Amino acid sequence: MGLIDTNEFLEEEMMEETGVDIKIPTDKPNSDILYIPSSADFLLNPNTMMGAAKFFHYLGINWTMSSEIAEAGNFGLLFDQRATMRANCMRIIDEASSLAVKRLSGVSAVTVGVQVKCTCLAC
Repeated sequence: MGLIDTNEFLEEEMMEETGVDIKIPTDKPNSDILYIPSSADFLLNPNTMMGAAKFFHYLGINWTMSSEIAEAGNFGLLFDQRATMRANCMRIIDEASSLAVKRLSGVSAVTVGVQVKCTCLAC
């Protein structure tokens, strides 16, 4: 899968740069944070992805990324389409629930305990 290959490449880049084995976990259940970056971070801004991985590693945070969701932009908001906004929010919430994560990072959502709630105004 492209996401996993990209993450492995970025892990190798960070190892060469820092000498530290920094992992970018994918689909790791029961993580504290599900990090969903912008899709541009994979193609145009790999330093953003590596920066997030370094930050989580440094803080010792139990985190993961999803192989199912590689974009958190809610494009329904741009076109004032409530059904699209809700669908985009729900796919993120569903993935967070399936991985049993506690919090989301990189998306427009907040958490209360382990219950993820959408804040897109369409839900």
